Amino acid sequence: MDPGPDLEHHHHHHTGRRWLDIVLGVSAITISVISLFVAVHHGKTMEQMVEATTWPYVDFAFSSRDANGAPGVSLFVMNSGVGPAKIESFEIFHGGRAIENGRALLDACCQGDGEERAKYMNSSVSDRVLPAKETIVFFLAKADGLSAGQMDRLRKVLPELTARICYCSVLHECWIRDSSAPGPEETKSCAAPKVAYNDK
Repeated sequence: MDPGPDLEHHHHHHTGRRWLDIVLGVSAITISVISLFVAVHHGKTMEQMVEATTWPYVDFAFSSRDANGAPGVSLFVMNSGVGPAKIESFEIFHGGRAIENGRALLDACCQGDGEERAKYMNSSVSDRVLPAKETIVFFLAKADGLSAGQMDRLRKVLPELTARICYCSVLHECWIRDSSAPGPEETKSCAAPKVAYNDK
């Protein structure tokens, strides 16, 4: 009767010295633990490196000149980080009151009795992707579109304006940047604002 194929038996190799076998076993376990620790640490390091190379930093700023250096007033958001930012929501405030658009801003601060309505250019900021080292000019009023009085009043109100921007990275990490606070704060998601600045 055929007993079947021979079964291969694996034998653990021993040195014959119990203390040496114990040392070798402990060493193997220690090396495995260290290797696991190094692998986990390397993974975290790589994750941090990816985050560092995709980190956006969005802020609000203004200027008393247009993009060509001519007299005027421009309001813009800029991304001084190293990764693109998806702007989820954008708000502008004056005296604690949310401003709907450029016309609301000019009517609130700068329109004098008997003056022609100031001319300006306006664009939206929300739901746009802002690449690293780029800016979005969302309000521009040139000197030839405002009276001298309107220009003077608008320039005086600029330091009183604040903005709140909620934006996310390509890794879906999100921050809220309040221009009246020291820096951005992390958030799980961006809530829809009550009064978003728009291009109307």
